[in-house]
Amino acid sequence: MVRVHYNVTMMTVDTNTKTQTDYEAELKAANEIVYKHSLELARLTKELENANAAQENLLHFISHEVKGYLTKSDEALPLSAQLSRRICTG
Repeated sequence: MVRVHYNVTMMTVDTNTKTQTDYEAELKAANEIVYKHSLELARLTKELENANAAQENLLHFISHEVKGYLTKSDEALPLSAQLSRRICTG
């Protein structure tokens, strides 16, 4: 059984209206939150760029190693076939 909990906040109606100072304080707080999020986004973007670069380098290294191995195998295969024929024909 899954239990779901809801957090309900009661809102009260304030008969006092907010002042311009109240709105400015809320706006300042919201701007600070947006600024902190933009800094975090910039940090994560840089981290992702670094991870992508490392992945590209790794893939380049792996493909280079595989190509080198396959080239050596292609060169060795005809030589081993010739050696095999020589052994079999005596």
